[in-house]
Amino acid sequence: MKEFCAELNAADGDPEAEQLVRDKHFRIEIAKYVSDEIKRSSDSKVLCLMDSMDHIAPASDVPRYLQLIEEACPDVKPTHSTLPRFFAEARSSVKNPPVRRGELREPSRNISNYLWLIPNCTSSRVRVKMANDRTQTLLERCADPLLALANMHGAEIPNAHLQIAWKYLLTNHAHDSICGCSIDQVHRDMMYRFEQAQVLGEQICHQSFGALTQTSVELAQKKDEFTITILNPLPESREEAVIFDVDLPLDYPAEFADSFFSPPVKSFIIEDADGNTIPYQRLRIIPKTNERSRFARFCFQSDGAFTRYTVAAHLALPGLGFRSLRIKPAAHPVRAVGSLRTGPASAENEYIAVAIAGDGTLNLTDKSTGESYRDLLTYSSRSELGDGWFHVHSVNDEQLLSTGATVQTAVVSDGPEVVTFRVTATLQVPRRMDQASLAPSPELVPLQITNLVTLRQGARTLDVEVQVDNTPEDHRLQLLLPTDCPEATIWLAHQPFDFVERSVALDPRTASWQEIEQAEKPFLGIASIGHGKRGLALISAAGVHEGGVSDDQRRTLFATLLRSFRQTIATGGEPDGLEKGQHSFKFALLPFSGELPRAGALRELARLQTRLLTRQSGKRPSGYPPLQGTGSATQSFVELLDGNLAVSAIKTPEKGEGLILRLWNPTSQPMTESIRFWKNIQSVECVNLAEEPLDDAVCTPSSEGREVSITAGAHSIVTLHMTFAGQD
Repeated sequence: MKEFCAELNAADGDPEAEQLVRDKHFRIEIAKYVSDEIKRSSDSKVLCLMDSMDHIAPASDVPRYLQLIEEACPDVKPTHSTLPRFFAEARSSVKNPPVRRGELREPSRNISNYLWLIPNCTSSRVRVKMANDRTQTLLERCADPLLALANMHGAEIPNAHLQIAWKYLLTNHAHDSICGCSIDQVHRDMMYRFEQAQVLGEQICHQSFGALTQTSVELAQKKDEFTITILNPLPESREEAVIFDVDLPLDYPAEFADSFFSPPVKSFIIEDADGNTIPYQRLRIIPKTNERSRFARFCFQSDGAFTRYTVAAHLALPGLGFRSLRIKPAAHPVRAVGSLRTGPASAENEYIAVAIAGDGTLNLTDKSTGESYRDLLTYSSRSELGDGWFHVHSVNDEQLLSTGATVQTAVVSDGPEVVTFRVTATLQVPRRMDQASLAPSPELVPLQITNLVTLRQGARTLDVEVQVDNTPEDHRLQLLLPTDCPEATIWLAHQPFDFVERSVALDPRTASWQEIEQAEKPFLGIASIGHGKRGLALISAAGVHEGGVSDDQRRTLFATLLRSFRQTIATGGEPDGLEKGQHSFKFALLPFSGELPRAGALRELARLQTRLLTRQSGKRPSGYPPLQGTGSATQSFVELLDGNLAVSAIKTPEKGEGLILRLWNPTSQPMTESIRFWKNIQSVECVNLAEEPLDDAVCTPSSEGREVSITAGAHSIVTLHMTFAGQD
């Protein structure tokens, strides 16, 4: 391009002369390019030349470009077309096109300044990733379905607010934005949009929840009694230890004390609609607090100060629906008896056992197989010299492990429903990298990592919250989970609408390529490996999307928690990518035998991502309208009965009435699912992702009364447009 630049400079700013230079070199370069494409596409008479690319807008003068191509390439006929038309013509002209199976993902082979796989965007700026995941979950799993149902029940909540929230979210999905590869200001602007979308989404959920429960029965019968209603936004029923808040007025009349001078404890009973007492375990108490009302109302801000009790109770919750309970004063102390703990630092339920080791790592046992996993929750810190696109560590690097770090263990919650251990490890790591010597600085700073390990009664997974106080700079922090499955050669990565099988062993040929294959690869929410009776899945609620399995004897499953880097494009370095300060990550560990139960793992992911909604009557309604109907205390709107398919969307149709339900099959076999709705089905139609009707031969649902049954092919997506009889 030196000749082009020299001639352009020689034009000395003359627009006509500059245009002649540009046209000349366009003809030269396009002729070379088209000739090259013809040589490597000898079986096809149709070539595809893309208009626009990364950061470059589409051409504004298409006819002139077509004329220049004709002049430069007299043997071809250029047409301004579309990708669908190109593929249609290409299919008709190519007899035996090559077929590529599996992921279209491999490192770049030949030296090129521009063509790179760019593998580490998924671990850049974890705060951005976390905000995106939380916002998307809020809109997909709560705001979308609840607004659709509320308006079908006559709520008339404006859909425009939800559209604005989605617009804020999607505006953040430009590739260098969501990938975390831009300058600090771009990502600060993104956080504002995430917050706006979250504010709108939260209020849509509360307004819809209020509308759906307004005609439900009030269970309170006497003074100081009130109803608490718990909403499960997921379309699967749940029976588990449910954690929720009970807010009591400061003057609540019933309390007890455990000694002469101990602080009093509010004494209340939880009952179901039939008057049966539900045992519960107190987890936390805030003696006096306040909050703005959840359900926004004009000129109303708060119910005033109150006492908050966080409790755990074993409850059955309906799919995408609610259950109401009665809270009533107790004339006697109410305490939880028993514990899931089996020792000072161990606990077990029906399915799994957990023990905290002396070095702060975790030992997990699958009681159904007797298989145990040790050294879980080990951490690794190593140098980071990269940027938003790439992780790079120094040859002079040291990989620091949490093994041997100073550790302290505490029991946070102890009872028959929930046990939580807090394990705090403090590593001493280099403050930063010395950019001149490419070696870690001799000055050490503390890196504190806290694991909150929670076992719930009836749960098949172990919940882990990892809290990181990131004080060092220029480093990468990874979570390590040795699985001891040495025979395993494949690991599974959850991707949009699928699970991808990946080889544990890396391709040795890439050692001489422009990019070497990395063990770190993207996953959406689940990564797992197993062989025979042993298997372990890491389920990530939000933010963490890079991981893999090391090709070692222990088959260590790992995930990147954060990368602390300072380099941004066209700057001398900026601070935000260093990820200083507090971070919190939520995971679940699922042991399994044989094949990963994919649909079950996806349900656990949805549970981990999605919080329950609660509302109260009485003195603490937090803006919610009164319960003033005769409707049932328990109501399900949409419920999957088989658990074979995963739900992607429940929403208002883009056109017409009714409900859109999207499901997908995560397995390699056809699977059938039955779905029960709250009222009789009038019609059901299979549509595509654009909600346009499909041929019945592609999708043949059957319905009767309130239920519909659908069979989805292997790895397929099914979208249903439902309408219902009558109006609510």
